[in-house]
Amino acid sequence: MIARRPAAPDAALRDGTLDRRDDMRSLGVILLLAGVLALVFQGFTYKKQDTVLDVGGVEAKVVHDERVHIPPVAGGATVAAGLVLVLAGRRRGRSADR
Repeated sequence: MIARRPAAPDAALRDGTLDRRDDMRSLGVILLLAGVLALVFQGFTYKKQDTVLDVGGVEAKVVHDERVHIPPVAGGATVAAGLVLVLAGRRRGRSADR
């Protein structure tokens, strides 16, 4: 009877399955966090500077706040996509371990 030698522990690293699985999970976690932030804050504000008068050496500028709205549907879709990637990364991890 010939005993099979167990696969090298870095076999998953050599064929790239571990890297793809980790990348998938990492991207999923990032999407989850971004989606939750989008649902909680529903947008963000930034300052914008406009020149209203420019005559010779005289220049007048105004600074005002601009708001970017993120629809709740976009936040929910981002959360769902993140969950899919995290769960897919876990599922591939289990099948690769067997």
